[in-house]
Amino acid sequence: MELLIDGYSSNFSVMTDKSVMRNWLMKLAEHIGMKIVGTPHVVGYPWPGSDDETALSGDCFLADSSIVVHTYPEECMVHINIFSCREFDLEKACEYIKSSIGIEHGTGLHIQRGYDPDRQIVPGLRVLSQFSL
Repeated sequence: MELLIDGYSSNFSVMTDKSVMRNWLMKLAEHIGMKIVGTPHVVGYPWPGSDDETALSGDCFLADSSIVVHTYPEECMVHINIFSCREFDLEKACEYIKSSIGIEHGTGLHIQRGYDPDRQIVPGLRVLSQFSL
């Protein structure tokens, strides 16, 4: 299963601080019951025309899963992807993401990936739901 979230946030401490983002990735993994494999990796990079490396990209590898996040603080935007080969509590993940990053509004997409027994095909990519945050 996969959860994609695009949102607007003004919580610049999570969106611009590498250490805060690294801790946030670990807490999110823990909150949804996933085991971290290795250490979350977060890098900063400058916006076009800027030397300020406040935009962040981070990833956290999990057992059979991963979390990837990209922040665009100058536009107050954050993009999050949680991929897992096993089920996780989608509502719990969304609530934690929304409250911890302070998403003011956004959209989410819940996707089923892998083998689709109903259609007997691989890959079985299917949108299960699209929702507002």
